[in-house]
Amino acid sequence: MLVYEGQYTQDELDFYKNEAGKNKINFLCVNDDADIVDYVNKKSTFSLSYEKRMTDLITDFTYYGHGHPDDMAIGYRTLFDGLERLDGSEFKKESFSKNANFDLVSCRSGLGILVENISQLTKGNIHVYNVRVQWGQSSMGTNPKYGINYYCAFNRHPDDRSKIVPIGSREITIRGKRK
Repeated sequence: MLVYEGQYTQDELDFYKNEAGKNKINFLCVNDDADIVDYVNKKSTFSLSYEKRMTDLITDFTYYGHGHPDDMAIGYRTLFDGLERLDGSEFKKESFSKNANFDLVSCRSGLGILVENISQLTKGNIHVYNVRVQWGQSSMGTNPKYGINYYCAFNRHPDDRSKIVPIGSREITIRGKRK
């Protein structure tokens, strides 16, 4: 589990680390988007070699955080807002199993270049949202996969606010196009 340190308190980071440990999940706190790219591609934030990752391909990738149609907004609303963003093109397809599954739980992740770039990394399933996503204690739905609440908060079409995005189109799963 990679967690972007961002504006989390030490207590919050300790909580996530403890929860990961209970589930026998490795926990790594990173400070910037470059650390995320290095870990995904090299299985290390400081290695020059891709060898470690080649022997342990990623089979499931979940991004849970801020996003836009064209990127994962890693540094959203921080000093680095606008700078620390990933559009998926930074990741090497060789770092992923050919049928890796992706879950991009962020606002409008299914509408732009982000989903197109991710689709080139896999032949597996890619779960995305075509609307804004809200999560937290005050949300209206529950996603048992994550044990937290989330819901599609703003169901207006991004190009025409007078239109409602149909329920079946708010979150979708597509197949990757990796060759």
